[in-house]
Amino acid sequence: MRTKSLCPECKRVIDATVYEENGQVLLKKTCPEHGTFSDVYWSDAALYRKFAQFQHDGTGVANPMTERDKGCP
Repeated sequence: MRTKSLCPECKRVIDATVYEENGQVLLKKTCPEHGTFSDVYWSDAALYRKFAQFQHDGTGVANPMTERDKGCP
């Protein structure tokens, strides 16, 4: 899975890859200035997959059952 992360040196937003290895979920990222870094994202890959099923994009309810009032909901 592709995502964004921060360079631990300069705090620049950089591309990162989330992947599984040896039962852990790792994050690999490369800063053009400071090189490549790998970090443990989740120490338990099975637990990560369990929680991933509840991931959402945060856009809200697709069909709210209420009238709009001043832009809400």
